[in-house]
Amino acid sequence: MTIANIDCFIATISRATGPILTPVSKLGGNPVFAAQLETLYCQSCGQLMDFIGQFRLDSPLQLSHRFQIAYVFMCPGQSDGHGWLTCETWKAFSGANALLLQQDDGLALLPDTPARYPDYELTLQRAPEPDLDVSSFDLAVDEKDQISMATKLGGVPAWIQNNDTPCCPCCGETMRFVAQIDAVPDGYFPEQSTQWHQYHVFDFGDVGQGYVFICPNDCSSDGAFLWQCH
Repeated sequence: MTIANIDCFIATISRATGPILTPVSKLGGNPVFAAQLETLYCQSCGQLMDFIGQFRLDSPLQLSHRFQIAYVFMCPGQSDGHGWLTCETWKAFSGANALLLQQDDGLALLPDTPARYPDYELTLQRAPEPDLDVSSFDLAVDEKDQISMATKLGGVPAWIQNNDTPCCPCCGETMRFVAQIDAVPDGYFPEQSTQWHQYHVFDFGDVGQGYVFICPNDCSSDGAFLWQCH
């Protein structure tokens, strides 16, 4: 059986020398809104959500016909007395994270809020992936290894656990995978702990993966975000 390839661009991540001020694909810093300013709060605990990153939906892949940019937000989290998260940041449509979609109106609006993470530039290189569900027990290890675990635009999700592709709450269609975010934009921590303060980690459990989805029918300005860990 011939397996189709899905177009994919793997990201090389580098710490920006300063704030990124245009609505390009990036991680960290502050969102650069292309249409209007937005402020998002966790629906569970009320905290201001952290900005994780933004992805162009029109270049280098045409992922939406209505929207041009997607913004990922997530609650910093609140724990109970036993150390368990009370905000379901890992779960799509939980209210503890958000994926906001905007059209590009030619603006570049930055909120007046502190950024939790520094800005990271994304350099994208085309690397098509086979259309495989890596959560399937029928796949061999070498088949699963064809799906990148890195931050990427397009391709297929490198599920750590089960296939958790959400359905659009408006039309019921299976949502389209847009991007994947690796939890360690600075790379894995070095052995010497004296350097650890220079490294940042997105709160996806034990250095997991974040997954970005939008409706294939563009029926809503809200997409879906979720994460998994080992």
